[in-house]
Amino acid sequence: MNRPAKSLLCASLASALLLPRLAQAQALTPYALGKAKQYSQTGPGELSANPVAPFQFNAIASIQGTLTTPLSQVDQLTYVIPDASYEVLQNFTTQAAMDQAFPSGTYTFTLFGQLPVNLILTGDLYPSAPQIVGGTWGGGDLLVDPTSDYVLSFNPFLGFATVGEAGQAEFTIQNPPGPDLIDTTWVSITSPVIPAGITIPAGTLTPGSHYTAKLVYASDTVVDDTSVPGALLLSTYATSDTFIIFAASPASVVLVATSQPESQTVANASTVVFTFAASGSPAPSYQWYFNGAQIPDTQPMLVINGATAASAGSYYCTATNANGSLTSNAASLFISGTSDIGRLVNISCRAQVGTGGNILIAGFAVGGAGTAGTEQLLIRGSGPALVPFGVTGALADPQLQIFSGSELLGTNDGWNGSPAIASAASSVGAFAWPIASSHDAALLENLPGGPYTAQVAGEASDSGVALAEVYDDTQPGARTPTTPRLVNISARVQVGTGGNILIAGFVIGGSTSKTVLIRASGPALIEFGVLGTLPDPMLQLYSGGTVVAASDGWGGNPQIASAAASVGAFAWSNPASNDSAILVTLPPGAYTAQVAGASGDSGVALAEVYEVP
Repeated sequence: MNRPAKSLLCASLASALLLPRLAQAQALTPYALGKAKQYSQTGPGELSANPVAPFQFNAIASIQGTLTTPLSQVDQLTYVIPDASYEVLQNFTTQAAMDQAFPSGTYTFTLFGQLPVNLILTGDLYPSAPQIVGGTWGGGDLLVDPTSDYVLSFNPFLGFATVGEAGQAEFTIQNPPGPDLIDTTWVSITSPVIPAGITIPAGTLTPGSHYTAKLVYASDTVVDDTSVPGALLLSTYATSDTFIIFAASPASVVLVATSQPESQTVANASTVVFTFAASGSPAPSYQWYFNGAQIPDTQPMLVINGATAASAGSYYCTATNANGSLTSNAASLFISGTSDIGRLVNISCRAQVGTGGNILIAGFAVGGAGTAGTEQLLIRGSGPALVPFGVTGALADPQLQIFSGSELLGTNDGWNGSPAIASAASSVGAFAWPIASSHDAALLENLPGGPYTAQVAGEASDSGVALAEVYDDTQPGARTPTTPRLVNISARVQVGTGGNILIAGFVIGGSTSKTVLIRASGPALIEFGVLGTLPDPMLQLYSGGTVVAASDGWGGNPQIASAAASVGAFAWSNPASNDSAILVTLPPGAYTAQVAGASGDSGVALAEVYEVP
């Protein structure tokens, strides 16, 4: 089941709770560190260690500097854009490993322009694990009726209001990539009330949608705003419980459709995909029908390869479990003989550009069966041009290079208001670059079939957010069935959190729908010697602000594997890996594929979008 998920920074250490509120109110420089135990809940009393990051250490400051541990290890505090703070954040699979790397004792913050500040972490004073009490659960989800006020109860944080002890608690319902739907915090210093529940108002949740919810309890072993003039010191032990809410009435949970097949018009001999999924317990079985007759397809995803006029008609699916059955909407398949077939006409990738091996490398392929000759392309590397769109930390001086293998085909580090570039951008519908003297970079290339890479780096080894774009600039009326087209994009970058996730965009042009395979590789990259991979990539496909499809684990799906083989993608050898993939047929339009850590984790990931012929 595809579910959105993300993690509160440091499982609600100071950055999420007490620290910013008190620091802002008192205009103090904050220093904070702590440890967290993280759990996941799938039913009443069914609490287990978080499978991605069961233990976490975090240190936070508002000014750049270093953290010296009791072992005399010096760690650089790294700036995290969404939190506007400098942090050391590390995940661990065992508490012993965390305690070995970050033992109890005195930690020293050395911040620029400030005297060193010591902060003690001691005691292992973790609160008891928070848990949701009662409720109706199905398939590991808490079922919440979105049409009525819902009282969600949890075990009380008994140490929260103890005299002489400071505590914090926070409950959130998250709806990435937008703001939290609910974010309620209790701080014992200002509100010594023991929280034991919260109401989710009617209308907060969208029927049929999944949400990630998180409850955090934190014991503050140090809260000190007097011993260091102008500073607030905080050390915390936190325990969190993450669970999934499914917006559906418990009385109607027998089977609930979570996706419906959509009617499609495709070119002759192309691939088309219909998908129907239902939530229920036990998991349902599926049966597809064509023009009312049963066909031998029993997966939620129906893949029709080489669709012809004989494939045209009506398709629907029935899901069945022990509690009943549910029939999908009917979807019609139309076969078009047009020469203006659906195709990729624009591919792009936005990511944080670093230095060395952490630059933005966007791969793309030109070709297609039965094509020959060259394709005219506009290739851009935007940095300063992103600022008017509210992008913070944009790459100030991008350098764009185009490679075929190891051969450098072209390079540019400033477009200089080129009329040819401006004209091409206008003809393909790219957003305009209004400043001719900006350091945004662009190239016009005529390329034969084959694989290429567009590399965007800081001209002066600077870093920041950049956007790489490749546009089909074939002139109107010049396209023929043998004209090469864009068939693939890939981007490998360091995936962070907040605004530093990996975002790959693509546009389907033409007059018919097109099937694409979208993959987010993290663990699969380890076989290629890639270090620091993203352990649990979550893939979400958007059309505008609407999630079209999502995946947080491919589950060894044989249809995904077959599609990957058909387009020449490298194989994923582990069916149980957390790598994610989506196989979908899409009508003409603009789409974005977003890759983030399912639990707020970070690391190297590869995003790929393939045309499936």
